[in-house]
Amino acid sequence: MKYRMNRLCRAMGVTAFVAVTSLALAQVPSQPSPMGSQLTRPPVVKGEYALDHVVVTFRPNTTNATKLDVLKRYGLSVNPILSGKYHSVLTISPRSRAMGMTVHSLNRSLASHPAVMYAELDPVLVPEFTPNDPRFGEQWGLHNTGQGGGVDDADVDAVEAWDNVLTADETVVAVCDDGVEYTHEDLADSMWVNPNENPTNGIDDDGNGFIDDKHGWDFSSSDNDPMPDFPSDSHGTHVAGSVAATFDNGIGVAGAGPNVKIMALRMYGGPAPFMSALTNAVDYAWQNGADVISVSYNLDGFTQSLSDAIGRAGAADVVYCGSAGNNGEGEPPRSALRDAHDNLIFVAATDRNDNLSWFSNFGSRIEIAAPGEDILSTYTQNDYQLSSGTSMSTPMVAGVVATLRGSNPSESAREVLDRLIDNADSVDNLSGFIPGNRRMNFANATSITVSPDLLSVTPVMGTVLGGGLAQIMSSDDTHMGMRASSLARRGNYVTYEVAVASPVAASMVKRIKLDTEMKVTRRQLTQYIYLYNVVTGNWDLLGSTRASTEDIQFGGLVGRQTAPNYVGSNGSIRARVMVLGAERRGVSTTFDVLTDHIKLSITY
Repeated sequence: MKYRMNRLCRAMGVTAFVAVTSLALAQVPSQPSPMGSQLTRPPVVKGEYALDHVVVTFRPNTTNATKLDVLKRYGLSVNPILSGKYHSVLTISPRSRAMGMTVHSLNRSLASHPAVMYAELDPVLVPEFTPNDPRFGEQWGLHNTGQGGGVDDADVDAVEAWDNVLTADETVVAVCDDGVEYTHEDLADSMWVNPNENPTNGIDDDGNGFIDDKHGWDFSSSDNDPMPDFPSDSHGTHVAGSVAATFDNGIGVAGAGPNVKIMALRMYGGPAPFMSALTNAVDYAWQNGADVISVSYNLDGFTQSLSDAIGRAGAADVVYCGSAGNNGEGEPPRSALRDAHDNLIFVAATDRNDNLSWFSNFGSRIEIAAPGEDILSTYTQNDYQLSSGTSMSTPMVAGVVATLRGSNPSESAREVLDRLIDNADSVDNLSGFIPGNRRMNFANATSITVSPDLLSVTPVMGTVLGGGLAQIMSSDDTHMGMRASSLARRGNYVTYEVAVASPVAASMVKRIKLDTEMKVTRRQLTQYIYLYNVVTGNWDLLGSTRASTEDIQFGGLVGRQTAPNYVGSNGSIRARVMVLGAERRGVSTTFDVLTDHIKLSITY
């Protein structure tokens, strides 16, 4: 037996049997560890993980033969350098990797092995990033250490977030304001440059209706130079710095959004400071590649044309960030725009003690607050100044939203806003002012979203015609077919259940989203999707829609407040899809449901 074990060790690249038994394949000793009690489920670390190994702790008294059987079964070898007294680091062999094994699939499988106490991914350690901009220490809204008499951590957790988003895709924020000093030392490298325009030839090269629009357009003066008038106009330059002052360049300050470019759209400050100029700026923004629009203006209210432009931006999947206003009023008129547009968010302002700023508007449709008092940012003529207002909190949100869009490119405008809102901090001082007492938390909003593989598909009503789990796990135009069953005097039904395993404990789940793609064989049918609530024991409706004879996508989600209620004690999440054909005039006609794809996504 000993000879056979040594031979297995050599075959797996372990040179000394004693290393396997005493170090490399360590287990938790029978006596308590000096590190303290084990968590029932370890916290998830955000960031990068090793892709070639996992960390395993075997149960006490696990035999050497069992440990070696685990190595052989999964094609693993031991890393003696990283292994320790209480854990073993097991590396995936090239042969197993060639067969499709990943650290994620290996981790799931090992975690269920009876000899394994726990298996987990191995996070890559990196230093917490702080930009080298010399005045960053004064930017309490991004990183509050109590400077200026503030409250420690009464901020948006930008430093904690930046570690997760420094490699986000580049995005564009359209700053609609009184112009941007695009030559400013801390803004020049952050300016959007129209990629299809030669700005010196007097020709509309890209055919967008604007000649030589290099950095944007001046809709107030109707020219291609969105530079503000000096020295009177500085608002837009301050706003632009809060969005994306050049990051980590050793100069001045840092904007909220790394990898964000500023599209300068001047819509007041010139001879035509009208809302129609803002309307034109909004249309320019979405037509020319902006991902987010940041708007701060003092006049409270809006026009239908502005509302229509916001709607067009929404149809183009562009976010509109608007200031709540500085009148100290509840339910300001501008907030009614939120009733019409789901790509829009209004932003209130807070001070360095997490109080609502004295000047800030508030109300049921102002969905988030952010630091907006004594905010240091870029200023005209290569300067830096403090300013206060919801005009300052709004661009901070815009920069964050743009970065979230770059790091989550598959998410829609509404989904990114939901991510921002669902992951905000609940601040008691905002009670009665902002729904859910929400103050933006950038780090929380960088939560990880995964789509675990479906574990099972179970028919509840109807007859399976063909296909199953394999057909609905990928969007490849192959279908699982089911024929409806009849309930007397009610109609025909197809119902089936799918299940996934959450990668984290229920308390860590912030959002669950279910997406389906299917078609039916006759008209006048309705499709429903449900999640099983483990707290109430009920199937909760996420949404319904008219089914189609062509493949259509349909989904629904639950957010931070209720998502944990749908995760079972064993980590399972159960969803149901139902298609109903109601009985009409006593006649019930059967139908088939062809499901192409189902995906259940979990954000934590």
